[in-house]
Amino acid sequence: MGWQHLAFAIDSRAEVDRLHAIAVKAGWTAVRDPKTYARFSDGYYASFVEDDNGIRFEFMFNPPRT
Repeated sequence: MGWQHLAFAIDSRAEVDRLHAIAVKAGWTAVRDPKTYARFSDGYYASFVEDDNGIRFEFMFNPPRT
C-alpha cells in the first residue's frame, strides 16, 4: 500500500490554524478543519487539506506529554 498523506510537525496550535487558513485561501480543499485528536494523544491538534492534485497534507502540533 502507498503513502496516505504528508504530515508536518508544527510548533503551535495557532500555527496549525494559520497554515490551514493559508491553504484553504489558496484553493486547497479542507478535508478536516483543525481540531484535537485525543485518540493519538491528549494534545494532538491537526488539520488536513488536499491540494489540486489530490495530495493530502496534515499540519499537526503534538506537544510532549507531561
